[in-house]
Amino acid sequence: DSREPDLEGRAPIGLLLGCALVAVVCALSSGLRAQTVLFIDPVSGQDLPSRGAQGAPLKTLSYATSLAATGIVVHDYRLAPGIYSAASGETFPIRPPRLSIVQAWPNRPGAREAVFDAGGAGTAIEFTPASVGFLQLRGLELRGADLSVDCVSPLSGPIDLAIVDSHLKGHLRFEARSASVASLVLDRARIDDGVSCFQGETGVLQLNWDRSELKVDPNGSRPDILWIDGSGSTAVADIR
Repeated sequence: DSREPDLEGRAPIGLLLGCALVAVVCALSSGLRAQTVLFIDPVSGQDLPSRGAQGAPLKTLSYATSLAATGIVVHDYRLAPGIYSAASGETFPIRPPRLSIVQAWPNRPGAREAVFDAGGAGTAIEFTPASVGFLQLRGLELRGADLSVDCVSPLSGPIDLAIVDSHLKGHLRFEARSASVASLVLDRARIDDGVSCFQGETGVLQLNWDRSELKVDPNGSRPDILWIDGSGSTAVADIR
């Protein structure tokens, strides 16, 4: 069963759900450790436990994520301009902790100066939190992987993935397999090889996009949006 998804109808709801989840995360984290900020520079950084301050950055996001604190903590990773690759010490796929912001720093809209080159790895970033999850990617370019971002919702609790002012040169896969709400927000995003959304029988998956380009490559191997729900029906949308 192939049908056109009512994507415009979903958009405002998805945005509200995304904002609501962010508010919940911030409210919860304010009661414990509100935020952990780590600065990363692939040129001048060093991967040592004592580093991570703006004047003494780490070298790789892979190492920074390995230092993730337990509990309800928002991890804010701020990336200096440069190429993040195996040559600079990165290990792919990179797995951010369950409440994370990964952003270029300083944040210059449209610049996308923090570039991840996966060098042919299957997946660049993998996000599969065990419980409530939030991941925002801002001001990045992801290249060198068929699957730029692979996001699978937890079995319990909501999940929110936001791609903001970023260019994904591969595919984005987003799977909602729990009974909770999953929200995907694309804001000024460019995705070259489409988006696959998988919705479980009891899950609720919402999509919102604003000023975004999907599958700019006319020879891409996938439709712009492939939406499969738990009933076995499929929706395909081509965005031009």
